[in-house]
Amino acid sequence: MLTQVVNKIGILFIVNFNGHDLHFQEWKATDDSIYYMPLSTLVDNGYAYASKDGCLVPYENIYLLDEEDKLLLGVPQPYNMAMRLIGTSMLNASDFEYKVEFLSHVPDGELLSYEQCGNILIVNKKKYLLSEAQYELINRIHEFNSSPEEEKTTDFNLRNFGEIKALAEQAGCELDSYLANENVYVPERIKIEVGRDEDGFTIDPAIDIDENKKFQQYFDRMRKVQGQYPIQRENGERVRVVLNEEQKENLRHLKSQGGRHKTREEIQKIIEEPTEFFDPDAFDLSELYSDRVIEIGVYKPKFYPFICPYKSCWIAGATIESPQNGTSQVTISSETELENLRKEINKAKENGKSIIEYKNAQIDMEDALFLADCAAQQLKAPSKPFNAESVDNKKVLIIE
Repeated sequence: MLTQVVNKIGILFIVNFNGHDLHFQEWKATDDSIYYMPLSTLVDNGYAYASKDGCLVPYENIYLLDEEDKLLLGVPQPYNMAMRLIGTSMLNASDFEYKVEFLSHVPDGELLSYEQCGNILIVNKKKYLLSEAQYELINRIHEFNSSPEEEKTTDFNLRNFGEIKALAEQAGCELDSYLANENVYVPERIKIEVGRDEDGFTIDPAIDIDENKKFQQYFDRMRKVQGQYPIQRENGERVRVVLNEEQKENLRHLKSQGGRHKTREEIQKIIEEPTEFFDPDAFDLSELYSDRVIEIGVYKPKFYPFICPYKSCWIAGATIESPQNGTSQVTISSETELENLRKEINKAKENGKSIIEYKNAQIDMEDALFLADCAAQQLKAPSKPFNAESVDNKKVLIIE
C-alpha cells in the first residue's frame, strides 16, 4: 500500500509490505510496482531520492509529474480557492512586509485557517497542492520579508514589488486596494537609442512601455539620474519606472558628459566600445548596430580600398568594417558588377539614403562612389594596377 508523508523537504512516498517499509528499489517486486515507474524517472534524472524509507520528491519537483501520475501517486489536488496579497504598511517604509491570505472566495470570502508545508496547503485537515506560480509567489514573498530593514529603501521595495505584483497576477492572486493601485515598471534591460534632431546627434535611454517618451523627457529634465521616475499615464494612473543600481551607474555617464546631445565622435566611441559604457546584462545595445545609426550619419562603415590580382588580371575592391555586419570584402571583377554597384548607388540617392547595400555589405555613399571610380579605371587597363597610391586623399592598398 502506498502512503505519503509531508516533511520539511518534500513528499516521501512509502510502500509498506507485511508491516515494514520497503526500500524504493524493492517496490518493483511487489503489487505496488505501478508506483515505481513515474518516480524512478525522477530518481534517474536526479529530481527525487531513493532510500530504504521510500522515495522523496522535493516540493519544487512535484510539478515534473504529469497529471495522471499525480493522481496515481495520491498527490493532493490543486488548491482551487482564493489568495489575497496584503501590504502591512506603505512601500516607502523600511518595515514594509507582505502578508498572504487564503480565502474561500474573493473579495469577501471566509478567511481560511491553514498550515503550509512547502507547496502543500492543509485546510481543515485536507491537503491541497499550490500551483507552481502560487508557490513561486510565496517563496518570493518570504525572501522579501526576510530582507533586513536597512536594505528596504524605497527603491529596493519598489523593484521587488514590480516582480511580486507580476508573480501575483500569474498566480491569480488578488491584491489589496493599495497594492492594486500601485503601478511599477522595472525594466530588465534599457535600450540605448541614437537619434538626430535640429540641434545635432542624441543618445537616450528607452524602455518598453507606452510612456517611453515621457520617461525620456523626465530623464533628460533631471540633472542627476534618479532611482525612480513617476510618470502619468493617459488614463490618469501613475506608473513608477524603477532602475537598478547598475542601470543608474551606467546612465550617470550620459549625464556627466553634458546630457543627451553628443558629438559624432562621442557617439562613435560608444558604438565602437559599447561595453565600456553599458553593462550588456542591464542594457539592450542592439540599437547601436541598427541601420538607423548609419543612416542618420552618426557612424559610417570603415572603408579600406585595395587593388588585387584576380585570375590573369587586376581588380578593385574594398574591405568594409561595421558593428552590425563585422568585416567583409567586396570586389568589382567585371563591367556587370560595376553596373550593379552604380545601380545601388542611384537607388540610394533616389531614396535619400547615405548608405548603399552591395554584396551583403553596407558602404557609405562617398566610399561607394570612390570604389566605383577605382573599379572603372582598373577595368579599363586590367593587366596591371592603375596608379592609385593615393586618390582623393584615400590610400589604396596594392595587394601583390
